[in-house]
Amino acid sequence: MKITVAKSAGFCFGVKRAIDIALESAKQQKAQVYMLGDIVHNENVVSQIEKSGIKKTAYLPDSGSLLIRAHGSAKEIENKAKERGLNV
Repeated sequence: MKITVAKSAGFCFGVKRAIDIALESAKQQKAQVYMLGDIVHNENVVSQIEKSGIKKTAYLPDSGSLLIRAHGSAKEIENKAKERGLNV
């Protein structure tokens, strides 16, 4: 059996952008950066993001910056985060 991998194989644009934003946020963080759950569906990438200093949380933190999942979340969550003064 021959397996051919397409030249365009890899993450979709949204996931690639989310990973780039997460890693850049880790470099430039002035306050703690959190990701609300796994921002992408890839354990290796989530682990890499955590190793960069970003903390994974299941709840909205009281301060800092918050990364939303690559494929979005409920608008209510984003609104509550902004009400708390989080940088989203």
